[in-house]
Parts: sequence; C-alpha cells; structure tokens
Amino acid sequence: MSVPAKISELVDRFQQNASEYRSATYNETQAKNDFIDPFFETLGWDIRKPHHWLLFPHKLNDGKAVLISQD
Repeated sequence: MSVPAKISELVDRFQQNASEYRSATYNETQAKNDFIDPFFETLGWDIRKPHHWLLFPHKLNDGKAVLISQD
C-alpha cells in the first residue's frame, strides 16, 4: 500500500518548515489545523461532524462507566 499524496505533502511541508513548527510560537491549534485534521481526513475520518464521533466508555475510580461526548 502506498502513502497517499496528501500525507506525503504534509510530511514534506513539515520537513521544509520544521524550525517554525517546533518553535514556541507555533501552538497546538495550529498543528491541529495544519497537520492533524488533514491527516485524518485523508484517511477518511469525518472529523468535522462531532455527532458522528463514537462514544467511548471510561471507568471512574468507583468502577462506574461514563460516556464521554462532545454534546
């Protein structure tokens, strides 16, 4: 299986501007918008519609499960 062109472009862009992306002025939101979201979208994930996200149960210390949601 070959690497999708979009992912190769993301890697190339990061490598060309690595010092900027590693600087203290480049923040998490920028990284998400510039790299993380496009990466997952290229893999076919529908990350722009939170109502499509799966809910994952998490156990608390008392053993009860809680569903975590963006709603």
